[in-house]
Parts: sequence; C-alpha cells; structure tokens
Amino acid sequence: MKPPRWIDAGGGDRCVVLLHGVSTRAEAWAPLLPLLATPRLRVLAWDLPGYDGACGDELIGFVPWCDALARLLDAAGIDRCIVVGHSLGGMIALDFAARRPDRLDALVLACTTPGFGTIDGRRQREYLARRLDPLAAGLGMAEIAVAEIPAMMAEPIDGALVERHRALMASIPPAAYAAATRAVAGFDRRITVPGLAMPVLCIAGAEDRLAPPDLLRSMARRAPRGRFEILADAAHLAPFEAPGKFARLLGDFIEATAGSAGAGRHSGIAASR
Repeated sequence: MKPPRWIDAGGGDRCVVLLHGVSTRAEAWAPLLPLLATPRLRVLAWDLPGYDGACGDELIGFVPWCDALARLLDAAGIDRCIVVGHSLGGMIALDFAARRPDRLDALVLACTTPGFGTIDGRRQREYLARRLDPLAAGLGMAEIAVAEIPAMMAEPIDGALVERHRALMASIPPAAYAAATRAVAGFDRRITVPGLAMPVLCIAGAEDRLAPPDLLRSMARRAPRGRFEILADAAHLAPFEAPGKFARLLGDFIEATAGSAGAGRHSGIAASR
C-alpha cells in the first residue's frame, strides 16, 4: 500500500487537515497554508488516494477514503484533529465524523452537501452525464477543465485563479476523477448531521449554485453545535476565491473551539513530511 503523502505547515498540538474536492488536489490549499499555520497550529493538506497517482478502484470511495484518513493521522502522529473539507472533501469529513468521531475535535464543511441529488435521481444523472460524458467522448482532463473551472467561480472571474485550478484539474488521473464523481453521486449522510457531537462550521459561497447557501445554512441548523457563515462574491471555489476571509473564519472558529479540543499528537510517533 502506498504510504500517505501530504503538505505540512506550522506546529503545535492542535491540528487541521484540509481535504480537497473532486476537481482539485491538495496543492489547491497551498496559498492558505501561510494564512492558517502558526507555531501553535499544525496544518496538513492531503491528496486523496487515487489523486496521488495510486491505482485501483478499491482505493476510491467513502469507506476507503475514511480508512486512509485514519492512516494519514496515524502516520502524521496526530491523535485528534479538525477536519476542513471542501466539496467532496466536506462529504468525506462528514462521513469520517460518523465513522471515527474519536479522531475529531471539530468539523468545517465548505461548499458541500450532506446528501447529493434528488429522490428521483434526476440530479444525479445530470451530474454524472456532465462530468463523465466528456471523458467517454475522449476529452482529456485539461480540456474538461476549460469549462468546469470558470463555472465554479463568481464574477468577475480571477484569471490567474482560473489558470491555477485548470492546471490542478488537468493533473488529476482520469480514472480517479471518474470514480470520485460516481462516489459523489451516491453520497447521503443527511441522517448523520443531527447526531454530530463536535462543533461544526458550515461555510457557503454566496453565489454557489452547486452547494447553495440555504443548503449549508440548513445543515448548520440541524447540527447541535452548528454555525453558519457566508462568503460574499464567491461561489463553489469560495475557500480559494476568498482565501483571506476563509482563513479568518476558520481561525476564529478554531479559537472558539479551543476549550473543547482533545490532544493533538500521539506521543512517540514521528511525523513524515
């Protein structure tokens, strides 16, 4: 099994793990690391299995992703952490909270949903067709990214950010992208939200059409310790469209939950970089 690899910044006993979406990778979080990491706060950004070049459908899906996240924490010497998930990463975070609440101090769910699609399956079919038909037609990831990335951003579009995220999407293995897309379409953890015991911050982009603000607001209301925030002039890529504002919201939340946090690292386990 391929050992986990991650981007690591900061230090201290409190730890944040950043999970990316279907169309991005761990490197998407790089501009936020200097805004988040401190000598007292360690921050990790991780490529999901499949996105890191590992092969095999058995590596992709919510059960294997959650198992791999637990292995990542062990390898990094982390006992408990705050998981910050964007889009697909938020779904994984929510699934991990249901399976391994003992490893979590808090959750941050950004531009995500607790359950994908509609009862009749219409939205799921539309989503799969939009994402997978171009692959079936022979288009490469770089070609798909040309249309997909701007559609996830608010106007006026930042050209440099578009190019950065197009390059990230182009670097995703097509098989991993396709398998992750199918996993998203089948996701449903709505029943989990009212039972979350840890603090939960839900962050929406005001112009996000994929995970609309009302969806995140509702999720925050259903979580016993939920809180909702909205980023103006941002859409589905809100953490990257408004990194300073996102980092401030996250920093305030981390500070507010400091009293309820558990221990950060295992003793005697060295973190690999």
